[in-house]
Amino acid sequence: MKFSVKMGSAGLYKRCIILMLRYLKLLPSIDYLRYQLHRILLAKKNIRFIKDHPNFKLPPNRILYDISGSVDYPQYYEFGRSMAIYLSKKIEGLTKNLPAVRILEWGCGPARIIQWLPELFSRMDIKLAGADRNKDTIDWCSKNFPHIEFKTNSLDPPLGWKDGDFDIVYAVSVFTHLSEEKHYAWFSELVRLVKPGGFIIITVHGDRCCLGLRKNEMKEYHAGQLVVRGNVHEGKRLYTAYQSPEFMRKKLLKGMNFIDCFQDAFIQQDIWVVKTPQQDVN
Repeated sequence: MKFSVKMGSAGLYKRCIILMLRYLKLLPSIDYLRYQLHRILLAKKNIRFIKDHPNFKLPPNRILYDISGSVDYPQYYEFGRSMAIYLSKKIEGLTKNLPAVRILEWGCGPARIIQWLPELFSRMDIKLAGADRNKDTIDWCSKNFPHIEFKTNSLDPPLGWKDGDFDIVYAVSVFTHLSEEKHYAWFSELVRLVKPGGFIIITVHGDRCCLGLRKNEMKEYHAGQLVVRGNVHEGKRLYTAYQSPEFMRKKLLKGMNFIDCFQDAFIQQDIWVVKTPQQDVN
């Protein structure tokens, strides 16, 4: 495997080093050292946050770093709250005619987003559920947010709910860490869980995230192929997948009714909204 960079480009040097570490399977070890460094550098900032937000429930640092690559408490707080507000507005618009809404977050992590939703749906009866493959994370969520139903899942489907149990299923930065095989398996599972005519909202690494791809990867990306950077455990943050609009429309989301695809300033990923087909009535 060849690595090449242009002199004078700090960004290319960084990407080349990360690529080499991934190829040599050293990336997890370096990432652990980075985690320890983050804990030290952010300690004072995080202490101030705890003093200012004494009632806010924070997960253990290792769980927090596992989902975000940082132990920045204010960042965790602001992103979760902002994304929850964003999703709640979108969900209210999609389900405005329903008296009650059942919502699942697949890949919920330590409830970064879902914990905010109850207070954002003041005019609507909602049922919330979350799933994640990290058992320690789900145990922490169940203990701290008993009003939400949490379940652990494996790297492969299924999830432990019945067909059509939910009106909305959303997944923020989950498909971004899966192989192509798992993309299709998990999207089929999300379709199973959503009632006919229900909605699925997912985020992926689209055009705003692909600028660091190598020339051959960019060619695959624009050809509508899924680009995957592995050599680490699948499903983890360091395992990275890039999904072009071509791949999303013609492959992963084929057969769905497209509602929207958009970007927002607070999240670099593309946000896709689709509606599952209605059942045929004979």
